Amino acid sequence: MYRPKFHITTKSFLQNSMLTFYNKEYHIFFLTPDRLRETNYHAWGHVRSKDLINWKEETIAINPDKEYDKYGCWNGSVIVSNDIPYLFYTGINPESQCLAVGDKNFKNFEKYEQNPIIKNRPEELNITGFRDPFVWLDKDNKWKMILGCGIHGIIGTHYSGGGILIYESTNLYSWEYKGVMFKRSLAEGGFYFETPNFANIGELDILMVSPNSPVIYWLGEFSNNNFESKTSAKRLDFGDCFYAPSIFKDNLQNRTLLSGWITEAGENHRQKNFGCIAIPKEISLIENLKLKIVPAHELKNLRSECIINKKIIIGSKKNYLKNFESNTFEIQLSFNGNNKGKINFNFCKNPKTDEKTTILIDFNNNKFELNRSLSSKKEGSDLSLIETKISTSKLMVHMFVDVSVIEIFLNYERVITSRIYPSPNSKKLELFSLNDNIEADIKLWDLVRYK
Repeated sequence: MYRPKFHITTKSFLQNSMLTFYNKEYHIFFLTPDRLRETNYHAWGHVRSKDLINWKEETIAINPDKEYDKYGCWNGSVIVSNDIPYLFYTGINPESQCLAVGDKNFKNFEKYEQNPIIKNRPEELNITGFRDPFVWLDKDNKWKMILGCGIHGIIGTHYSGGGILIYESTNLYSWEYKGVMFKRSLAEGGFYFETPNFANIGELDILMVSPNSPVIYWLGEFSNNNFESKTSAKRLDFGDCFYAPSIFKDNLQNRTLLSGWITEAGENHRQKNFGCIAIPKEISLIENLKLKIVPAHELKNLRSECIINKKIIIGSKKNYLKNFESNTFEIQLSFNGNNKGKINFNFCKNPKTDEKTTILIDFNNNKFELNRSLSSKKEGSDLSLIETKISTSKLMVHMFVDVSVIEIFLNYERVITSRIYPSPNSKKLELFSLNDNIEADIKLWDLVRYK
């Protein structure tokens, strides 16, 4: 009853997201249980799409069926070279880096006979974690592979912080260790780094990691197998359910795409819904060393009907959304000028109970809140308050709601991804102010179901 309608879900548990493009099709690979052996050890699932909206689930790409990966085929990346797809992943038994090579149709994948391609971690380092290979072809025409780890300090297993190891190859099969590309202290980035991703986004490069906490990134410059950051660590998503993203350079459309995994919020729901893939986003560099993050333009094709498109005055006595009911919709609220006071936007509201999810925008204090305290009557949900500071002098709120998934863009500089678990008939919407009249431009669309 909580399964999203236009986000990617699968027949069973889904985790992480690895995105690529070939021959007019986008491909996303993800971690999913090994169905052949009915174990909880990870295999790689696979979906494909021509438009980033309609996705077809394929058969399992690789299973944990070798001695070197019998405890799981874990996260990695996918590249295409000379029309051939290469799947790089971490095999567990213990951690080593492995390769599977596919056919031109992205249908069948065979593991390299001489796996693992990187068997041992560097001897000179005392590290925990040695995983999640991300591969790209650099400007020097050499293949680069980065791996995430946690680097220990001088005393025993004490962590000094997260690290990124870098390897180099000319043929994708033989790899040479080149050192620690990047590291940060516990205070600066966490005790270890997972799912590292790298891309050039114009004048600077971006390095993104998942440190077993909110995803973070740095902007900087990559040269001579070293990444020099120009910024401190920046948080990518300000919600509580986004993890293990992947970056892909979509050269055909001259853009950088961001994909990622949306987890469940609460143990009871993790056992039933199994996660989904976030809507695709485009990232770019803007002034003052900031990221611009927007929904991929293809998502406009989800819109079935424009319910409202006009300028309104939001008051305390009138609800402009009383005639619309849905739990799959897209809304844009634009605020210009010197607004004061607060507004409430309630959605997924049940008219017979007090079940609802509330967004509060406080113009006086530049504050945005996502209040989920009444979002679900079900036990076992982790529905805490999410709040963030945002400039409200000129504010754009762009939001997608998909049954139990919420993705919010604030000025296209800050993203909030979260989950709620309302009852099926909780579909009412309310928009009103708390005293002051507030000017806004509103656009609201009902969204069609794609799978």
